[in-house]
Parts: sequence; C-alpha cells; structure tokens
Amino acid sequence: MRSMLLLLLAMCSAVAAASEREPPVIPDILQNQEQIRDDAKAGEGIYKDMPERTRDDLLSRSTQLSTLLEGKQWTELNDEQQIEVFNSLEWINAAVMKAEDERLVCEQKKRPGSNLTFKVCKTVAMRRRESEGAKKMVDSLGQCTVGSVCGRGQ
Repeated sequence: MRSMLLLLLAMCSAVAAASEREPPVIPDILQNQEQIRDDAKAGEGIYKDMPERTRDDLLSRSTQLSTLLEGKQWTELNDEQQIEVFNSLEWINAAVMKAEDERLVCEQKKRPGSNLTFKVCKTVAMRRRESEGAKKMVDSLGQCTVGSVCGRGQ
C-alpha cells in the first residue's frame, strides 16, 4: 500500500511539474521506483494478486527507468528520453492500479511538411478505438467494387 501511495505521489508530481514546466524531481522518482521494486519482489499487498508476468514486466520497466535516470538531471534528457520516462511511469501506474485503458501513451510527431515536432498523448483506449476505426474503414473500402455504392450506409 505504501508503494502505491508513493507511486501516486510521484505521478502527481511529474504531471504537476509538466503542467507548470518545472522539471520532475528525479531523486523522488528513483526512490519511488526502488520502493516499488522492493514491494513487488516481496509479492505482498497490491502485488500479491498481480500476475507473475505483469510483476516481471513491472520490475524490468522500473529497473530500466532507474537506469535511465540515475545520476542525471531532467534537463540532461532529450525529448525522446523525457517521453520514455513519462510513458514508463504511466505503464507502471496502470499496472499497479489495474487501469490499462486509462494509461496515457505519448509520442513525438512531426508536422506534415515541417521539421517541427510536437507531443501527442492519448489513452490506450483512445488509441485502440482509433485503430479499430481505421481498420473498419480499410475493410469497408476493400469491399467496394466498380458499380457499387460505397460509404453510403452499406
């Protein structure tokens, strides 16, 4: 339970920091990840009923995150690494809270015809709906034949 509260506090501070443009406090994140790993390895509390594969993934991601952040300042991380940190924290939070559909996933995209990049964040559920919608559209276009009326409620 303690690690869940620490995780939520770390996530809240990271989100608040991002919204205020203040860098997250890396030592707090590292301490939080260490506590999560210790609790997950013990397999007690919220980790007791966690599937072994999820727990192994959690331990792996937490270790990778700590390795990325160890000895660094937030300003030393490039945009891609900052997004990786955010996505890792979101994945860990979703695994602990059993809320995969609400997990935010961010990615860096380029504007068409430009080298300018921007960050796009969507929940797993939003990404799945978009993917399913695109698949349905492609499938419906594949059913169009010459002489048929496509895209009109068929």
